[in-house]
Amino acid sequence: MPKETNLKAYIGTFFIAAGTLALEVALTRLLSVITWYHLAFFAVSSAMLGMTAGATTVYLKPGWFVKSNIYRNISKACLAFSCSIPFMLIIICLLPLTLTKSLMVGFAFLIATITCTMPFYLSGIALTAILTKSELPIGKVYASDLVGAAFGALVVLGFLEMFDSPDVILLSASLGGLAAFSFIKDNDSVQLSRLSLLVTAGILILAFVNSL
Repeated sequence: MPKETNLKAYIGTFFIAAGTLALEVALTRLLSVITWYHLAFFAVSSAMLGMTAGATTVYLKPGWFVKSNIYRNISKACLAFSCSIPFMLIIICLLPLTLTKSLMVGFAFLIATITCTMPFYLSGIALTAILTKSELPIGKVYASDLVGAAFGALVVLGFLEMFDSPDVILLSASLGGLAAFSFIKDNDSVQLSRLSLLVTAGILILAFVNSL
């Protein structure tokens, strides 16, 4: 595999890991504000559930990540991660999460669980596939994953001092778009490359408009 392709895969791993950790921290902050502080741990549970489900999907669907299509499908998973976050943000901000004994409240918590889990499910697919199905040296891929996660966990703290939680959540979604673009190889679809850049730019514009 060309060194340039390897480098792009490492960069893509960095971006999707950074976006995942940034999303988890920002979602914890958002839930602690709109619900209760003890429910903020719901974000951590959703992240663990989603990423475990994503890893299980990669194991059960090996045909999705064969040598001929692995980077293309990882790119699609990163792009879906990016697109699912604005939808998740809208649902979480609209759902009335109250601690009362009601069937509708239980249904609201079920919707919240599914919605919060979905982005982590998609990033779990991307990270598990690149770690277990690619031919890259596992040590270097894992290093990219750890550095990206550390970067995401740290940079989000600075962003939360400058922006509110919804803006930071949208910024984490833009990292997924950058990851999708990074995983696309030169001979892959030009349309997918353009779509990745378009989604990234659209989410950044949405974050800017939301901050106003």
